[in-house]
Amino acid sequence: MGLVKAKNDMKPGLLFLYFLFILQPSFSQKPGNYSEGLAPQKRKGDYGFVDNKSNTIISYQYDTIYKGFRGGFAVTGKGHKAGVIDKKGKVIVPFEFLSVGEYRNNIIPVENVNNLWGFYSYEGKKLTNCLYDNFRIEENGVLLVQLQGKWGAINLTNKVLLDFNYKEVSYNGKDFWATLLNKWTLKNFKNETLGFFEYDSVRNGDGAAIFIYSLIGNYGLCDNNGKAITQAVYDHISRFKDGLAIVKKKNEYGIINTEGKIILPIHYKQALIDSVYLRAQEWNGKWTLLEKNGMPVLRTEYLALGEYSEGLLAAMEQDSLWGYITIYGQRSTLFRFTKALPFKNGMAEVEVYYPAIKKGYPAVINKKGNFIITPEDYKFYKTGLIQISRDQKPIYVVPKEGFSAYEKLSNGMVLVKKGGNYGVITTSGKEIISPIYDYISHPSEGGYFIVERNKKTGVINSKGEFMIKPTNKYEKILGFHEGLSKFIVKGRYGLLDTLNNVFISPQYPKTGEFSNGLVAVVIRNKWGFMDKNERLKVQPYYDEVWLFKNGAAKVRAGTKYTIVNNEGRELHPLFEEVQETFTGRYLLRDSSKYGLADRNGREILAPKYDQIIELGNGYVKVERNGLWGILNYNADIIIPLENEALFYDAVTNTVFTVLIGKRKEVKAK
Repeated sequence: MGLVKAKNDMKPGLLFLYFLFILQPSFSQKPGNYSEGLAPQKRKGDYGFVDNKSNTIISYQYDTIYKGFRGGFAVTGKGHKAGVIDKKGKVIVPFEFLSVGEYRNNIIPVENVNNLWGFYSYEGKKLTNCLYDNFRIEENGVLLVQLQGKWGAINLTNKVLLDFNYKEVSYNGKDFWATLLNKWTLKNFKNETLGFFEYDSVRNGDGAAIFIYSLIGNYGLCDNNGKAITQAVYDHISRFKDGLAIVKKKNEYGIINTEGKIILPIHYKQALIDSVYLRAQEWNGKWTLLEKNGMPVLRTEYLALGEYSEGLLAAMEQDSLWGYITIYGQRSTLFRFTKALPFKNGMAEVEVYYPAIKKGYPAVINKKGNFIITPEDYKFYKTGLIQISRDQKPIYVVPKEGFSAYEKLSNGMVLVKKGGNYGVITTSGKEIISPIYDYISHPSEGGYFIVERNKKTGVINSKGEFMIKPTNKYEKILGFHEGLSKFIVKGRYGLLDTLNNVFISPQYPKTGEFSNGLVAVVIRNKWGFMDKNERLKVQPYYDEVWLFKNGAAKVRAGTKYTIVNNEGRELHPLFEEVQETFTGRYLLRDSSKYGLADRNGREILAPKYDQIIELGNGYVKVERNGLWGILNYNADIIIPLENEALFYDAVTNTVFTVLIGKRKEVKAK
């Protein structure tokens, strides 16, 4: 029997590819870059190390190679955790860490999942646990480390060389230099110390015993003794409301309580604290309603959620139209509003959207979404001419069709228009001034209306009685102040009272308003003041004047300013600036120094300060030669001028004083 030879029809090229395919699994990846004679190589999904002759030196057992060999060590990974091995594959640092830092001077830094650092020696000995925010490896076995935002120094036995009291520390191989933290002291207006802190900054958190501090740009909570309640791990912390505060971290929001406990996890796009509930927006845009303890009440599909009020919340759908829902998600109204405010007394103001004209109009609705005040009646309602009954029905004080326009005035008055003429009614519908006038002013001081008809001017009081009957004697009557009004005759100004008695004859090109018994007048292009009997009390020396208040007035002569009293006496030399403050006092500036005058223009503080800031509570914050303090309006020292910064908290009526930390040489323990 002859030998039977198998037929082979496979072409040579295909045969080569076949053997290449069959043999491929036994091949390894090409080695990576060699470092200290070893290179990483991957086989069957794991990494090991080979020498330059492709001999396996360290077996294939690692997920990844973070760093090749340097100084006899490589950083490798197992189970997605980093560790360190030597050139024999011995584990120096266990595979427990998020990362391994740059090692030197017999120190290997390791970072845990909380982003805190600890240290191992080259021999594999743990030097410290992972406790530190940041570090720098120095010479002579010195480690500069940051603990809860504050810097200090330790050695390789974890002995503290410098306490953790510094903003920054450096070491030159022999000496330590450090920048002290800012020293903050909380004081009241008796100069009593209420708290002490050593941080970059501090502010009140809840108006009582919780404070928000910052270190290196991050924020945390502490008590009034400066003891940290939380680490400085937040980008922002809001002031507390009902024992809760909004926190921000890496552009995500959550909520914590005064103990620093996380109530709402920090992963929301927005977080809000309301009077009853919490609101939070997911990153998909949808909102959730939660209890104050963080437990969800209602998860919604809505893109906006209003504050809970009287059992309902405003909610917005994807078409940007609002409606109202219950806390169970049931719809209470149609979604047809472009604005939806919270309910009060069973009513809410809304804007009703009309698709045909693509516009919204204001209205008032009940909890079912029915109109109490229609868009057509809304303006009428806002003037006070529609009242709402207990059963939520509109009550028209006057017929809406009675007038063509309405404008709400003060003291329950309404300016109305009818047939092109004006009148005045009350919000109870009573007519005060018949709608027969071409013009009616807003009521001036004392409730007097200037009326004009057929080019005649008169004055009517708030009872509708004529004080001055319409006359063409005056071109204009301009409104009453302290019982007197400016009037114009032939372009000249005078002063009259409500009984048509002329006190200042119309002979002056300009006058001011009557105030504090005096009126400013221009005589030969200069301003002065006279009383209502036309007697000059302040000579016309000035280029500009202001109203008299509390017996004093600010005046300008050329480019300089001063204050005069009602007897015409200048109370001060001329200053470069005189500025009335929000409390009615006067800030005085002489060159670059500031002083302060009281409401009567009398000097309180001599112009010797670099800055003066009124606090509005009877005290003044002053700065001189770079140091701050607080005085009262009697110039008594309340807090000495010895602080490099000073901040007033109006909510708690307390003051933070600050000594800025300086850089200096410090001694190791």
